[in-house]
Amino acid sequence: MKNRRRPSPGFTLIEIILALLVISIGIVSVVGVLGSSVDSSAKSQQDILAVTFADMILNYCHAAGFEAVPTEGSLPIINTAGENETLPCGRISLYSGRLPAAQNGTDHEYTLSYLLNVTENSDVKTVQLDVWPGINAEAAEPIRFYTELYNWNQSR
Repeated sequence: MKNRRRPSPGFTLIEIILALLVISIGIVSVVGVLGSSVDSSAKSQQDILAVTFADMILNYCHAAGFEAVPTEGSLPIINTAGENETLPCGRISLYSGRLPAAQNGTDHEYTLSYLLNVTENSDVKTVQLDVWPGINAEAAEPIRFYTELYNWNQSR
C-alpha cells in the first residue's frame, strides 16, 4: 500500500488570489460610492446657498411691497447679516455673502452669480431670479425662482 500524504493545513495560492479579488472588488465599490457621495454633498450645499439667497431676495420683495420694488436700476435689500445692499437688475452679477454660523461654528462665506429681472404688467410685478452657484454663469443651467407682487392698493 502506498503511503499517501495528508494535505497540509493552510490555504492554497488559488484560494488566496480569489479572496484578494473579492476584497478588491468590495474596496473599489466603496471608493466609488464615496466619490459620488462627496459630489452629492457639494451639490446640495450649492443648492442650499442658492435657495438661501433667493429666499433673502424674494422675501424682501414681498415685505417691501409692490411700490418699493423697482423694475429698473437696482433693488435695495437687507442681507442675512442685517446690512443694506443694492442688487443690480437686468444683468448677470456676482453676489458675495456670509451665512452666520448655526451653533459653535464659523460663518460660511459664499459667492454666486445671479440675474434679477423685475417686470410690471398693470397691477402685477413679476420677480424672476436666476441663480448659478459659483462665479461662472455659463457653467450650467440656472436655478430659477419666481414670484409675483400685487398692487393691492390700486383702486378699481
